[in-house]
Amino acid sequence: MVRFGKGRSGSRVVGSFVAVAALVMALAGTAQAEPPACTGEPAAIQTLNITVGGVPTYGYYALPSTTPKGIVVLGHGYPTTAHSMVPLMPDIAERDDAIVVAMDYHGTVDLEGPAGNTSRKSTLIKILAGVYHADPGGEILLAADSIAAAQLFTSTCQGLNPTRFVNTAFGVSMGGNMSGLAVSEHATRAGGSPLFDYWFDVAGVTNVPEIYTDATAISLLPLGGIQTTGANAKADIEAEMGSPILNLTTYLNRSPALRSSQMKASGLKGVVVSHGVLDGEVTSDQSDQMVTALALAGIPTDYTTSIFKAPESPPGLTLDGDVLGLIPGYVSPFAGHVNEIVIGAALDRLDALYQEGKAPSGLKLTLEDGSLGTFPLL
Repeated sequence: MVRFGKGRSGSRVVGSFVAVAALVMALAGTAQAEPPACTGEPAAIQTLNITVGGVPTYGYYALPSTTPKGIVVLGHGYPTTAHSMVPLMPDIAERDDAIVVAMDYHGTVDLEGPAGNTSRKSTLIKILAGVYHADPGGEILLAADSIAAAQLFTSTCQGLNPTRFVNTAFGVSMGGNMSGLAVSEHATRAGGSPLFDYWFDVAGVTNVPEIYTDATAISLLPLGGIQTTGANAKADIEAEMGSPILNLTTYLNRSPALRSSQMKASGLKGVVVSHGVLDGEVTSDQSDQMVTALALAGIPTDYTTSIFKAPESPPGLTLDGDVLGLIPGYVSPFAGHVNEIVIGAALDRLDALYQEGKAPSGLKLTLEDGSLGTFPLL
């Protein structure tokens, strides 16, 4: 993903989500012998092969050219793969001097092969719950791949920067769910300190019963490709978790909005949430619920919301576009699902965290809008 300056304010929007050079390097990347290096060429995407719960799995990573300030673990959405995160990785590694990792959640069926962007079947629930049955008793280790990768790089590289090695889980869409589970799992570094310091939730799923209900509704409506996605998501959820009527406790346990106390107990220092008001795939009330829960738990939170997109940018899925988009030529004016201004706001705050040490403090609500501009609401 390419980001570029906009005016003297230094605010940025996200440009093309296809960084061709990075994708080519990802295809050419070879498995890294363990332990991995801590510095390198940020544009050289490498493959990470590890074993989690006795099951081989893989992901991608990018290294900073200088001493790392910490790790950023990216969580991809549904129905994509870790490869969809590759365009983000070189920029974060270079700008923020961070090791950037994106795991492909083992058990995923990659429909287009390792270099593809589409997966199905157990992917959704692996994102929701890990689906890593690590022992004969069937214990589920939530978000195990991302936790294992973060622990590997932390144990290898934290000694290079022992005074301030900041680890962040950065989840997008359904990856917001996975990363929310990861930061609530009481994962630790060697020595027992918390593994994750901060969580970035970008248009993330935080209420699993609600997303199941939404997927069910979408699957019944004649909305073209969106209807297919809804039907697939509903089927995948039911295949792994059963009916929510019979297994409601499982659905609730996989909902980050109900895990804020576990996040607090896991040592989470702060959260950044970014969501478009009229998101048509993951409705923004899920972030409202998450922010409320975080505030009640006493976790500092920076919540950025967006209404309108930038004039020339694609909207992403929007509530109005889900229906009116069937009309030829209709383009929603609103900032939809993971619209560039939504993810751009999160990336700006990631920069501020790693470059300037600016972390969430208290509860902050900001409108960052493609047409209305940026100003604080709270």
